Amino acid sequence: MKNASQTMYRIGRIINYVLLGLGALLTLIGIIGLIAGTEGAAGLLGYGLMLVITNVVALILAGKALASLTDGQVNNKPHIIMIVVGAISENPLFVLGGIFGLIAEHQGN
Repeated sequence: MKNASQTMYRIGRIINYVLLGLGALLTLIGIIGLIAGTEGAAGLLGYGLMLVITNVVALILAGKALASLTDGQVNNKPHIIMIVVGAISENPLFVLGGIFGLIAEHQGN
């Protein structure tokens, strides 16, 4: 289960990097649109900033969850947080990684 959890977290992080790039692009387009006075530019800017912020937070938390799998201690907190983050961000890979991580933490005990 440890390998399955690591795989889910890593694939989820790849998706987060793609979404982070998309958020940066939308933010840039929104800024350019605001300068040009285009309608809807504020929406692009807001959505782009939201994508950037949420994906940075998710990447940090996923990194902590990955590290907790190999630290040799039973620590449920990072995996429960990733289940919640996956549900909020609608990323099923983080939900599955969290579930598999919880199972992996308690398999050897």
